[in-house]
Amino acid sequence: MVLSTLIKEDDEFLYLERYLHDDLDSFSGWEMDETHKLKYPQYIQESEHYAYMEIKATYRIRKSDGQVFYDSYE
Repeated sequence: MVLSTLIKEDDEFLYLERYLHDDLDSFSGWEMDETHKLKYPQYIQESEHYAYMEIKATYRIRKSDGQVFYDSYE
């Protein structure tokens, strides 16, 4: 379950952050050759699979209409 954290609030916005997690359980097409073997060294495979393990997103929700504004990804 992914949960957000309220950072601050003002009259117009709720300011939040959330950590996004992605744990790949399969290989992307570009990682395999035509015989379904890995095309790149193991360190490339590991970098690809861990690149999106945890990303912090900061965003705002406008109270008047619920519109979301994405401020950053780290």
